[in-house]
Amino acid sequence: YDCVNQQILFHSITWPPADSIHWDFGDPSSGANTSDQADPTHLFTAPGSYTVTLFIRHNDQRTDTTSQVINILPAPNPQLGPDRTICLGNTTTFDAGFCTGCTYIWSNLTLGLLNIGNAQTYTTGNAALYQVQVTMPDGCFGDGTVNLFTTPPPQLTNNPLSKTICSGDSTHIPLTSNIPGATFHWTATLTSGNITG
Repeated sequence: YDCVNQQILFHSITWPPADSIHWDFGDPSSGANTSDQADPTHLFTAPGSYTVTLFIRHNDQRTDTTSQVINILPAPNPQLGPDRTICLGNTTTFDAGFCTGCTYIWSNLTLGLLNIGNAQTYTTGNAALYQVQVTMPDGCFGDGTVNLFTTPPPQLTNNPLSKTICSGDSTHIPLTSNIPGATFHWTATLTSGNITG
């Protein structure tokens, strides 16, 4: 099988010996559609059928041309999204996307741990660079990576810790955090009386 995300090796066998060799991979949008090497590699830009042509000039000045159609199969392209940051103690789930009949292999590249999971999703709370390799039933595969960072939960300080006010007065309890730019969400719990505002 030849897959869209894999280098394809081409090999020329010529007799008598060649004076010059020229390959045309039939893939002009690749930007590297030709080669003068005897055994070049080529990375095709998209799935499909390509006519690969080999032009040979022999030492005795004769020329030969041969062509072959090759089929490039699609490969999975798992998208794990942007890098994430979570609070220490929390977890997050990465999703490699559904693929009929595919197999999944998750790895922790930071620790060099291979095959830490085999499902479409992987849940973790550990900071690391994660990779998933998705392999289709025909053998074509693709991979994706994502970084997970962890940060301590913000610590809040309020002064005063408690406050008694008269009806109609404002509580005005200032909060500060050890994390610059932190945002705050207030919840008021009613013990007695009424709360407005």
